[in-house]
Amino acid sequence: MEKSSELKMEEPDVKEYLEGKSVAETSKIASVEVKKASEIFGKKAIDPEKRIIKIETENDADLTISLPKGLDYVDGKWRVLNKLQFTRSFRNKASKFGAFARKYEKWPNVGAEVETDLDDEDFPRIVV
Repeated sequence: MEKSSELKMEEPDVKEYLEGKSVAETSKIASVEVKKASEIFGKKAIDPEKRIIKIETENDADLTISLPKGLDYVDGKWRVLNKLQFTRSFRNKASKFGAFARKYEKWPNVGAEVETDLDDEDFPRIVV
């Protein structure tokens, strides 16, 4: 009788799993929607009428950010409605929309590849 082949198993490197170690991967954007804050956050919305961008990827990561002033999203395309307002909002260091554009050098659109990782609470998020 022949010996069955042994399965070779290696012990994983503990350093790979220590806190703070990135598990980033890439994924494609599956959807981009602009909604009112009340539609996304419900009664917890601080400003229920504020317009929010909800971006989701194929691997279930997401990014929820404020729509910059002077910008709109219509029929899958970004439109600058007021150049001065948008430029000020976009260049603001606190703008996550601006941070997205600086990191990926493109607008958030369906099909665009982005980096995803787990946030501090282990939810998958788009990296900006």
